[in-house]
Amino acid sequence: MPLETLIATLAGEADAEAAGELARARAEADAIAAAAAERIGRRRAAVLDTLERERRTEVERRLLHPRREARRLVLEARHALVQRVFAAARNRLSEALDSAAYRTTLQGRLEEALACVGDRPVTLRSYPRLTGEIERLIAQRARVVEDPAVGAGFKAVTDDGTLEVDGTLEARLHGLAAVLSLEIVGRIEQAT
Repeated sequence: MPLETLIATLAGEADAEAAGELARARAEADAIAAAAAERIGRRRAAVLDTLERERRTEVERRLLHPRREARRLVLEARHALVQRVFAAARNRLSEALDSAAYRTTLQGRLEEALACVGDRPVTLRSYPRLTGEIERLIAQRARVVEDPAVGAGFKAVTDDGTLEVDGTLEARLHGLAAVLSLEIVGRIEQAT
């Protein structure tokens, strides 16, 4: 029986060695499968990230024109509103000539205009309602002519026509238009 025992022992050792090799092979196969699954996962994530970036880029590209168009419409609407405000203000400028605030600054504005023309002979073209007041304030330092077309205020024009100082409220409104436009738009944005 020693031979049978030897055969049984060898068979047992062979089975044990085969089982160990099989276990090592399975472990190695599992490690290879796990590494492959990790690589596939990284590749899948990279592909999905690329697709997501491309999708976002395409969405942004498609939204670009509608956003620009909407912005253009908003800007045009604001511009139209600002123009309506300025038109309403221009329509009321002649009323401002009778205000105490305007009358208190009139002499200073006349002095500034006369200082601009220096010693040159000058004619002050005046809105009709201001003519008497202007004549009184400048005390015959210049000729005053009533001119309804001059606008709300006066213009100092040198007799040789080389210089004109526009003292009308229209000119002041025009000079302040940029600042006033920003103020109007700011108030619109606060209200919305």
